Order: sequence, then structure tokens, then C-alpha cells
Amino acid sequence: MNRMLHSLDLWKGDRYLAPLARDGTYEKIEMLSLDIFDTLLLRACDHPTDVFRRTAERAVSSGSLKRSVSPHEFRSMRGTAERRARDKQLRLQGHDEITLSDIYAEMPAHLGRPEEVLRIELATEAETCYLNPNVASLLRCCKAAGKRIALLSDMYLSSEQLLDLLAAAGLERTEIDVLLVSGEQRRNKSTGGLFERLLELCPGLSREAIVHIGDNERADVRGAALQRIRAIHYAVVPESFDSAYHWEAVRHRDVLPPLKSLRKLAGVSQRQPETGAPAAAEAAAFHEIGAGMAGPFLTALCDWAIDVCIAENRTEVHPLMREGVLLAPMLEQAARSRGIPLRVVPLYVSRQATYLASLRRFDEAELERLFRSGDAKVSELLQKLGLAEEAHAFGEALGLSLQECRTMKDEQAGTLLEKLRRFLLEARTRAKIDAAIAHHRQLLCDYLKQTCETPERMVTLDIGFHGNIKKSLHAALKYGRVRPEHPEQSEGAASRAGEDPPTIHLLAVGGAGIGDLLLEGIDIRSFLGSSGENEELGKALVRSPAFLEELMMGAFGSTTGYARDEQGRVQPQLAHVSLSGEELAYKRAFQEGALAFQRYYYAWKAERPDCRLALGARESFKPLHRLIDMPTPQEASLLGNLRHQDNHFGTYTRICEPVDERWFEHGRLHFLDHGSYDPSVVNVYWPQGTLTRRHPYELYLHHLRQQDATGYQGLLLRMCLAAKEQGAAALHLVGSGAFLEAAKRAAFLHKLAIAEIVDPRREESWAAFLLAAKRAESSGGRRHIWLASVSEAEVVAWREAIAQAVRGSGTGAGTWEGPEAGSGGTAETGTTIADPFLAPV
Repeated sequence: MNRMLHSLDLWKGDRYLAPLARDGTYEKIEMLSLDIFDTLLLRACDHPTDVFRRTAERAVSSGSLKRSVSPHEFRSMRGTAERRARDKQLRLQGHDEITLSDIYAEMPAHLGRPEEVLRIELATEAETCYLNPNVASLLRCCKAAGKRIALLSDMYLSSEQLLDLLAAAGLERTEIDVLLVSGEQRRNKSTGGLFERLLELCPGLSREAIVHIGDNERADVRGAALQRIRAIHYAVVPESFDSAYHWEAVRHRDVLPPLKSLRKLAGVSQRQPETGAPAAAEAAAFHEIGAGMAGPFLTALCDWAIDVCIAENRTEVHPLMREGVLLAPMLEQAARSRGIPLRVVPLYVSRQATYLASLRRFDEAELERLFRSGDAKVSELLQKLGLAEEAHAFGEALGLSLQECRTMKDEQAGTLLEKLRRFLLEARTRAKIDAAIAHHRQLLCDYLKQTCETPERMVTLDIGFHGNIKKSLHAALKYGRVRPEHPEQSEGAASRAGEDPPTIHLLAVGGAGIGDLLLEGIDIRSFLGSSGENEELGKALVRSPAFLEELMMGAFGSTTGYARDEQGRVQPQLAHVSLSGEELAYKRAFQEGALAFQRYYYAWKAERPDCRLALGARESFKPLHRLIDMPTPQEASLLGNLRHQDNHFGTYTRICEPVDERWFEHGRLHFLDHGSYDPSVVNVYWPQGTLTRRHPYELYLHHLRQQDATGYQGLLLRMCLAAKEQGAAALHLVGSGAFLEAAKRAAFLHKLAIAEIVDPRREESWAAFLLAAKRAESSGGRRHIWLASVSEAEVVAWREAIAQAVRGSGTGAGTWEGPEAGSGGTAETGTTIADPFLAPV
């Protein structure tokens, strides 16, 4: 990594490594032991087997592999060859430790030249791997302090091949004291054998002076424990069912594969972790959301904005407040990292503050537009038009909405809405409004003049969506005769009232009407697109921006207007907001997460001069889209509890307030038919979050089924959730074939240990299992048995056989009473039998 991340203290901001400094362990370390892959070395791909696919692409191009072998077929073939090599080694040598040459010896020669493909794989691995800057900083900090460094890997690569990979990533051989590889030592970490070998090589080193760090809980933590060596589970890369990255794969399959590990790393990396802050665990989760979900898109957005400035010869950009609290430092960090001279000045504007300034005059057409838009109260409308002092004329009606005024009768004649219309169209009232228009326009134009070098050539940036503020700024400049302080800076700028100023307005996501603004002469551009471009993604944010807007903001409210101070300068007037310490901590954590991703991304690219990866709008938005469209239960809980203000005058409410049960009467997903499109039907800020808080796995199941050709996944999800709810310590799997293999993968994903696997077709295995079940029942043991079959006849037969085996176990009150087929019930002694025919969770 470049100088931005070249710090020996970088590891102290890593959530998993920082405790070493806080609890005093670092000072006691004499040897730091590290796992290599997914700990010291990270891969710029979605999955390690992606290296095989890339290998095949290159091998075909070089003629080393037949063109008839597709990259996906080679990846599958490469995995099979590794399994065969391990099986052969186990038969011949009694262990399954192998080398890369052993694997390629299983490759058929008629498909190409295996020895050349092997070399291509090594080269591809070297180009894919990069040094984890956090772990590398700990390694170098230890080395500088005279501590020894050991690298331990359960791997088929040789130590020489690993040293070459590490050197290519930037770690010199002299920085490593001991390197042990299972393929050479013929023993691994999982059994404790590789740790035992380390102790043999360092006879004067006590076990207590060693700390091992690795990503595999079984190999790195439990394996080290077998030798009484302290280990830290470095769980940055591993995924489980609850991982947002797993849910992302279910919703969008592959998302930014080269940056997956980098997003995870940024998610656990903070410059100054607020470990003692209130709700530190929740703040850490917000940091991960900022880094992994929002960081890529906001980074790409800032890069795009800078590219526009370069192309249009603009040297200044103005992120609009309040989202500018985050966009401003991200723009500055982007410009600094790219070496671009760019002045970043936040602009305090809002729809409310710019509305009057944008009007040429107030007339009946504008009044009708106001009556049609939204459901504002009478008091809010009067304030918006600069008539707050006239409020007394409407007394108790001030708290009524315009919709309510349509039906309520006035004391004199007609409705309250008609009375309001007559009042606003009176000549005296219109004169006051026009005076307010002129006053607000002058204030806004003077504010722009003192904030921007050349107001008419400014570039603005914000999240979007419909361009209302940009339209107001454009109109204010068009009719306000804004001139720069220095006339020589005004070349090409509009100088006469009525001309369109050459301002540029940039949006992250544009709404449906952006094309109409272009017709009005407004240069407005959308990163993700507008008017239908990428609509299936962008509309999620346009519909439900609440939590992103809140997390990008600071500790102050919206801009309500402008006023002159004693020196005559125009100062924005900000609404007061009441935020708790926790809410502020969440915002800071999210924003630091986004900035962390941006830092790590630029540093990563700087170390890879040949990298041509460009963060495009569509791909970089997918993590954020998944967050909105299919949140995990934890995300829905955290983000749904944030408070949001629906408009400039409204009160703060939770983003996910409870909704009436009647909206779920026709099915859980039916709620989205009403809630996802128009808040006037059922007023929810975030329908998917609201649904997930009520039914945590409904959206997950919905999208999982669309990827599942067999139907296994939904069945297994219910079984896994039931097992976790019942506190299963380990599973006893009964079955065979494809469904059993799917059950094993599901158990691994849900972190459910597998005690044994029983094939009922093998009589000796089945008999031994029934005997063990009987003994466990007699002793009151607790077992969680999965009948892994989608054949109901098999399930019923297996269940009855188990019942017969244990029914006569003679345990008295604890006698096993098998549950009804398919019920998944629990016997008195605690034994539970589950099968795919369980009722839905």
C-alpha cells in the first residue's frame, strides 16, 4: 500500500488487532505467528476459485489449454483434481497434505500442457494477491521491536512459491523468521501439528510468548489451542449466513469481485475507534455499512464529479448541505489522492431556503402548483411564502393540512381552502410575496457571490433526485444579475438577467423529470442515470433515501433561509435538531466507514499500476441497492431505528415505524405492493426495512428461490433456523446424495457443527447410528438429528426406525416418544428430529 497506509500503527485501528495494544498483550509477544491467505494476504476476487477461472482464460490464450475447456469448466475440473490428489495421498500416506504438482498430476494431458498451466496459475495468484496493510503493519511493528515472525499455512503451495507470492505483494524474505507449510511438513494447523512443529523449531520460546492470528476458526484458533498457544480469530474475510456479503450474493450474485476483501477490510478499520463510546458495537456496524455498502458508490460518485470538473475546466465544486458533511471530505480526499487541484466548498442550500428566490413572480399558476404538491399545513404554506406575520388571519386553521381545508367550511362562504386562495391572490398579499421574493433572491445571490469564486460557473453535487434545488439556484442566478467580485473571472458567464447561467449540477441519482429540466436550459447530470436509465436500481434510493440521507448529515438541521450579520455578510440560518449522543456516534461511524473505504481503495490502486478497474455507477451502486432492497435483520433493526424528518417543518420519526397488521393480511410480500411505490397509500419511509423487521427472512427467501433450481435452499433455511432456535450444539445428518451435500453446505453457512454423517443405505453405518441413538437416549443425552432427504417415504421410514431403536431404552420418565412425522418436535429427553417437511418458520 502507498504512503497513505504506510504506518506501523495502522493495526491499532483494526477491530480484530487493536485489542493486542489495549490489553497489554503486544508488549509480551516474543513471536507473532500469522496465517497467510485471507489474513496476511488478501485476494482481489470474490472467491479463491476465481483464480482458477482467470488461469483458464490465460491458458487458453497462450495455447496451454484447449479452447474447448471453458473457464468455468476448468474451475470445476481444478477443484476435482485437488480432491482426487488429497484422496490418493490419504490412501498412500495416511494424510491428505499435497503440493500443487500433486494436483496438476491429476490433470489429463490431452486437455493441454499441465506444467504450463501450473505456472500460469502461480502468476495469476501473484497478480490477484495483495498485502493486508493492517496485518502487515503489525508484522513490521513487531519486527521493528525485535520480535520474531512466523508464517503458518495449511496450503498446497511450497514455501518457495509462497515466498515469491509474498515478495510480489511487497513483503521481503528478510521480514520472515519461520515459514511452515502443511504440504511440506505433512502436518497441518487443524490437528495442532504445524504449531507443534513451530515449537520444535524454537525450543527456547515459551508458548505464552506466541500469539497466532488467522481467519479459520477450526485451524487457526482451535488448532493453536491444542498446543496451548493463544490465537486471535481474524474474521475479516469469512462469511456466514448473517453476513451482509452473503445476502448481497443472493440478491445480485457477484458484486465488485476485485474489491470484496477490500470492502471488508475497510469495514473493520478505523483511525480512532470509539471503543468507549455508547453502543460501540452498533457504531461498529454502522462503520461497516458505510465502508462496505455506501463507500464504493460514494467514492465512484466523487471520482465522476472530479472528472466532470476536469473536462469542463472547473476548479471548484460545491457539495450541497446537509449531505455535504460527508461528500465534502470525500471530494477533498479524492482530489488529494489523484493530485487534482480542486477547491471544495460546501453550499448551504435547501428547497425551503431557495424557493422564494427562484420565483420570478407569484401568480395563480404557482398557487395552484403549491396546492397540488404535498400535504403541507396552512402555517407551513404561509411561512414558505414569507407571510408568517399574516398567520393570525387563520387562527385555529393554521394546524390543518391543505387536504383538510378542501372539505372544511369557512364561516362566511365556501371552504377554508377557497378562503386561503382568495387571501393569497389579493393584490396586497401578492405585493408582500413579491417583495419577499426580491429580498430572498438578493440574500441568496449575495450568499452565492461570497461563497463561490464565480457563482454562474459553479458545479454542485448532491445525492439527488428531482433537481428542485438546482432548478431554484438556476432561476435565482438567471434573474438575479449575480456578478463575480473580479470581472476577469466572468468569461463565458451570463451577465444579463434572463440568460441561462453555465452552472453544472451533478446528481448521484436523478428522478424521472430530469430530462424536462434539460429542456429548460439547466445543465444537470446524473451519475447512475435518470429518466429510466438504470431505473431498476436507482428507483430504490429515490423511493427510500431516508437512512442514507440521515447518515450523511451532521449535527445541524436544514437551511431555513439567510440573514445578514453585523458585518453585512450573509449567513445561512440552520434549523435546530435534537440528536442523542448515540445518533451522532452512528453518523460519525458511518461517515468514517465511507472515508475508510475510499482511503483503502486509492491506496490499493496506487500499488497496482496496471489495474484498469474503474468504479462504474451501476456496479458500485449494487451494494447500496441490496442494503435498501434486501436488508439483513440486523441492518433493518439498526437503520430502521434512526429518526428522520419527512420535510422541512415536520417532526422526527423512526424510519421504520410499526404498521397496521391489515397490510399483511394477503401475504407478507403483498405489503410491498402498497408500501414500495407511493407513501400516500401507506406512509412508510422504507418498506423493505419495515417488512424485514416484522418477518426477518421473507425477502431473503424470495430472492433465494429465484436462484434455486432444486428448491433445496428454502427447505434447508427453515431447518437451519429451527436448529439454531433450539440451541443445537451439533447435527447428526442422516441421508445421502445431492440433498445431503446441500445440507452440509447449509450447516457450514449457518455455523452449525456436524457431529456425524450417516448413510442409511450402508447397513453397518445405520446400525451403529441406531445403537448410538439408543445409548444416548438411555443416558439422557441431547441430540439434534437431521433427516436429509426430500423423499417423504424415506423420512417416515427413518423416523420410525429411530423411534423403534430408542423406544425400549428403559429410561422411565424420559422414555423417547417420537414426534409425529414432519413435526420436528422435541422428545422429553431433548432429542430433536428435523426434516424438510417442517412447517415454515
